[in-house]
Amino acid sequence: MTAVTGATGFVGAACAAALVATGEAVTCTVRARSDTRALRALGTTVTLAPGALHDRRALAAAFAGCRCVVNCAARADDWGRRPDFERDNVAGAVNVIEAAARAGVDHVVHLSTANAGGYGRRDMDETSRGKRSPSPYSRSKLAAEHAARVRAAGHGVRLTILRPSAVYGPGDRRWTLPMLERIVAGAWPLVAGGRARLTPLYVVNLAQAIVLAIDRRTPGTFILTDDVTMSWRQFAARCARALGVRAPARSVPYALARPAAEAAELFGRMARLRRPPAITRYRVIRASKDFHYRCDRARSVLGYRPDRDVDGHLRACAAWYRRVRSA
Repeated sequence: MTAVTGATGFVGAACAAALVATGEAVTCTVRARSDTRALRALGTTVTLAPGALHDRRALAAAFAGCRCVVNCAARADDWGRRPDFERDNVAGAVNVIEAAARAGVDHVVHLSTANAGGYGRRDMDETSRGKRSPSPYSRSKLAAEHAARVRAAGHGVRLTILRPSAVYGPGDRRWTLPMLERIVAGAWPLVAGGRARLTPLYVVNLAQAIVLAIDRRTPGTFILTDDVTMSWRQFAARCARALGVRAPARSVPYALARPAAEAAELFGRMARLRRPPAITRYRVIRASKDFHYRCDRARSVLGYRPDRDVDGHLRACAAWYRRVRSA
């Protein structure tokens, strides 16, 4: 049996579904007000257990009898107060390690982000150090990695850290859905000509990697991508083709987009906005600088073999988008 935190989220739900497909029994920690309908639909091999990240006792009870804990829970916004990110991502990761150790679980798979290693360079691997992201999310995930390593070592827990790149797929209402909506509306501008390179990661490939990490029990850090490189212009054009609309062509210079984002963030802080402004520094940087990573270590050590059919993945995203719009 495997425990999954954050199982009502986009990545956690995909992880739970992938584990059930292998015949694994899964315990999913959920908060009191979480929508658990999708998890319940997975069948009787899924157990729902109360367990917020701040409650080590509840987490330990949920983890009892499990062979591994997969920590998918995180605050994944690009806007918010730094203390909130540190509480949910850093302290939350420590709590999962502590609870796993208390429950006698000796292996934790922790979901981080490729951005933790920085950006702005081509072919970045697990040892690369690029420019630091201004995103409190990325910074808190790097701090969470360090804290998790220290606690895992202290408790003799085997720790596997997975660093996914730009995750997309059906069910993602945080990034995939808004992107498709804006492309359909003709309101998805490219930044700096869309020349920046990215390495996308389809959520099914990520779920496959999580299953491999559980089975291999190999400690260490692994970057995950679709093993495909493209520019933002190419990725947006392929999204548009899957949707049957015109590809984005309008481009905004970085020299204009960056000050606009800084002004929007300043207004957002002064107005104490809870939701992110329409444009942020992170979004501008993400769209105009290289976020380019290699998954060679995951391929060689974990046996990771991603499905590289990006057009097929985007067709699945477009079909999901149409279902959402017609609901």
